[in-house]
Amino acid sequence: MLKKLLSTYGLVGLTALLASCDVSTPHETESPLAESPVIEPTTNEAPTISAVTVIDINGGEIAVGDVLEGQYTYFDADEDLEGDSTYQWLRGLDAVQQQDGAAQRGNFTPIFEATNKTYTVTGEDIDYQLMLEVTPVAQTGELLGDAVSFEPTLTTALDNTAPVITITGDNPVSIIQGTNYVELGATTTDNVDADGDASFSGVVDINTVGSYTVTYTAEDAAGNDADEVTRTVNVTATPVIPDTTAPVITLTGSERITLVQGAPYTELGATTTDNLDVAGSATSFGAVDTSKVGSYTVTYTATDAAGNAAVAVTRTVNVIAIPDTTVPDTIRPVITLTGANSIEVVQGEIYTELGATTTDNIDVAANATASGTVDTNTVGSYTITYIATDAAGNEAVAVTRTVNVTAAPDVTVPVITLIGANLIAVVQGEAYTELGATTSDNVDAAGNAIASGTVDTNTVGSYNITYTATDAAGNEAVVVTRTVNVTT
Repeated sequence: MLKKLLSTYGLVGLTALLASCDVSTPHETESPLAESPVIEPTTNEAPTISAVTVIDINGGEIAVGDVLEGQYTYFDADEDLEGDSTYQWLRGLDAVQQQDGAAQRGNFTPIFEATNKTYTVTGEDIDYQLMLEVTPVAQTGELLGDAVSFEPTLTTALDNTAPVITITGDNPVSIIQGTNYVELGATTTDNVDADGDASFSGVVDINTVGSYTVTYTAEDAAGNDADEVTRTVNVTATPVIPDTTAPVITLTGSERITLVQGAPYTELGATTTDNLDVAGSATSFGAVDTSKVGSYTVTYTATDAAGNAAVAVTRTVNVIAIPDTTVPDTIRPVITLTGANSIEVVQGEIYTELGATTTDNIDVAANATASGTVDTNTVGSYTITYIATDAAGNEAVAVTRTVNVTAAPDVTVPVITLIGANLIAVVQGEAYTELGATTSDNVDAAGNAIASGTVDTNTVGSYNITYTATDAAGNEAVVVTRTVNVTT
């Protein structure tokens, strides 16, 4: 009987028929169904939606990142099953203001690409109302029903996600004692706020060997504190270079002196200069007997603290007989350089003219006249010429000194700078593009560092690319590395 009624009236028609029956008083003789009017089954009705609600799957207060899901009751009078009903999430046009969604549908605007039954809350939804609009679609019969919106909810969405700090540059960093430390800082990314720079604290004493820590912190607009990130800066001792440079001996006074027999000889000595040790005096050996005519040699030696012996320097002292003053003076005076006859000066340094002295068989000792200039700003070889004439008009043989201005040695290492981040993530199977690194130098032109190492993007793992560089003077840069993580 029930199967026949269902086939005749359908579920909806049968429900209406039963509702019209008086079931409070039992009938003994005849079923009320026999006295009820015939109700034709409804056909080709559009589906409807009711009891539309939205729940926060994550529970608690709605926060950025939570997933909202629409729930509703689908009904079709023709018992057509639900097909691909459509969904559209909408956001209120004004912040905070509460609105009646049913009456003020025009005050809401569709959210781009938010057309699923679920929706993930973003930072743009903070303090705005959200609404889900559902349009029921049946699989058969009258397919499309009317769109139904639920009462909007105010999403004072919470941002509970802390920002993430990423260090710029290497970590750890090693520098040589006394060289500059350049703080590269760190950047922040956040699920709501724009990218920015982290704050940092910590001091690096470049003059003291040790390990120093720079701490980076950040807080987003919602007050979420990022996990602190630290960079270690290691200040290492300056490499010890063996001292193999010998000191240089410079005579005080002329390298050749002439004395009249019986005149006193005063030892003028000699000075020393060294690349490391302080200036000092050379040790002299040799005696001069001014009572006897002859040529005497005084030798000067020196050794620095590292045991490097200087090239010995000599001074010649000529003791001559007392001249016969009745004979005309035809002897030229003699010019003696003060200091070496060949001097090296580094470009840009000051050149000090040491001059030259003269001795004569009759006239007292004097200074020679110097001519010529030295441009210490320009690399080259310069000549200083010394001349003299005694009282009798005898001209001395001109003496010259050569001054060589040489370029300053290059001892500064080049600096390698990565192009791109020092930490790169690549999805397994994708191509890895090597960005390379550049070099800068105090003398050489900028160039590219040499990269070594391979990245197998088909195998998950961490790979290191190492960058090296050497300038024209042979100074090697501090090695820089980039880490490439291949992830699934």
